[in-house]
Amino acid sequence: MEKQDRYLRRARFGDTILIHYIAKLSNGRIVASTGDKSPAKITIGNDEIPRRLETRIIGMAEGEDEKVFLPAAKAYGYYRHDLVFKVNKQRFANLNQPEVGAEYEIKQANGKSLRARVTRVEDSEVTLDANHELAGEDILYEVSLVKICR
Repeated sequence: MEKQDRYLRRARFGDTILIHYIAKLSNGRIVASTGDKSPAKITIGNDEIPRRLETRIIGMAEGEDEKVFLPAAKAYGYYRHDLVFKVNKQRFANLNQPEVGAEYEIKQANGKSLRARVTRVEDSEVTLDANHELAGEDILYEVSLVKICR
C-alpha cells in the first residue's frame, strides 16, 4: 500500500479542486458547510479560502480528509475597530434606503474597493463595518478532498 501511495495525485498550488467542508466556531456553531450540496470548487492560490487552509490542502490526495484549526489571525484576521465607521445618510440618496445587513462596495481614496456591511441606521448617520463577518473568530474546518480537476 505504501508503494501505491507515492503515485497518488496530490493537490498542488494552482490546482482547481472540489472539496466538501464544514466550518465551525469554537462554540461548535456551524458557520459554513457544503452539506448535502455539491462540493465547492476552488483554485488553490486564488485566495478563495484562507491561505493557511490552502496550505493544509496542498499535498492531500482525492478521498483524504483533514481537520484544520485556524486561529482568528490565520482565518479572517482579528476584528479591527478602525474598519467600523459612520457616514452621512445622505450619501445613500441615489440608492435604496440603507438597511441593517445590507452590503455596499465603498471606493477608498486610494482607488481600491472595500466591502462594508450596514450595522446601524440612525436619522442622519449609517454605521458600516468592513470587517469580514468571521473576523476575530477561531475556526475549525473539516475538509474532504473530493476531486483534483485536470
